[in-house]
Order: sequence, then C-alpha cells, then structure tokens
Amino acid sequence: MSYQADYSKLFLKKPQGSNGGERSSVGHGMPKRTHTLISAYIETGIDPGGFLQAVFENDLMGAVLRGDEDNRNNLKQIIKFLIDNAPSKCFGSKEAYEAWRKKGGVSG
Repeated sequence: MSYQADYSKLFLKKPQGSNGGERSSVGHGMPKRTHTLISAYIETGIDPGGFLQAVFENDLMGAVLRGDEDNRNNLKQIIKFLIDNAPSKCFGSKEAYEAWRKKGGVSG
C-alpha cells in the first residue's frame, strides 16, 4: 500500500481579509498568484514560470533577477513555505525540478 499525501487542503485555502473579501496575499506572506502557481506545480508539475523555476531549482540569482517586486520582497517567505510544506523531491536543484515536472507532480 503506497501513501500519497493530500496537499489540496494546504494549497487551496481561500484567505479572508478583515472585511470578508479575499486579500491580495495569502497567510504565508506571498502574493496569491504565486501561491496558486506553487500549488499547481506541486499538484501537476506545470511550468510555474521563470521566477518560480529559479526558486525550485535553488537558483537565488535567477530568482532575484526574474522576480517582480512583490515576489522579491517575499522571497524568504516563499522559500520558508516550500521548506515547511512542499514535498522535498519537488525543489532544491535543477534535476529535482525537471524530474518533478516529468513525473507530473503529486498527481503524476
């Protein structure tokens, strides 16, 4: 019997602001669009774009050069989120990134 973690509850939460509406950033301190792309990459292995590819590949210089201001300002929170929540096999090197994409993420 193989075990497969259910990441959907962790990644698909809809944060609420004080007025009951959605905030532009999620509770992990990153832009909502970044959180959505991270979730999709982990679940299905989609191409998350240049900035997140650099993050997943552990390419700090590439991440800083490719990221917009919001993502650069939240880079520490994004990395901490991955370390604390993402499967360790989906990030850390170019090889890990490519293998995760080829596998099709958690659902592959």
